[in-house]
Formats: sequence, structure tokens, C-alpha cells
Amino acid sequence: MIEVRYGHIKIKLEEMIKKNGISKNKLSHRAEVQRSQINAYCSNSVSRIDLGVLDRKSTRLNSS
Repeated sequence: MIEVRYGHIKIKLEEMIKKNGISKNKLSHRAEVQRSQINAYCSNSVSRIDLGVLDRKSTRLNSS
């Protein structure tokens, strides 16, 4: 089977963290996710996106 590449999704979490002036530790605590997940999203090294986790991160960033 030939793998077809359709493109990629770039998550700009690192930019949003800096823009909102929040630390990864604080975001991790507020979004109730492990810091390793925050790091994976920041480095765009996730292979499966959990939309619930992404939603919690976005909500906590927008309310900081």
C-alpha cells in the first residue's frame, strides 16, 4: 500500500504560550494535562490529536 501525504497541521502552541505570557507548567496545571503533552504539541511531534485536550489548552490560554 502506498502512503499518501495530504499535508500537515501545524499547531502554534508555543507562540500562543509566549503571546499570553503563561508558563508551560501553569498551562499544564490549568488544562489538566501532562507537561510532556504540552511539549509534544509545542514541538509539533504529536501523531494523534486529542480534541478534548486541544480544547482545554485553548480555553485555558484564552482565559489567562
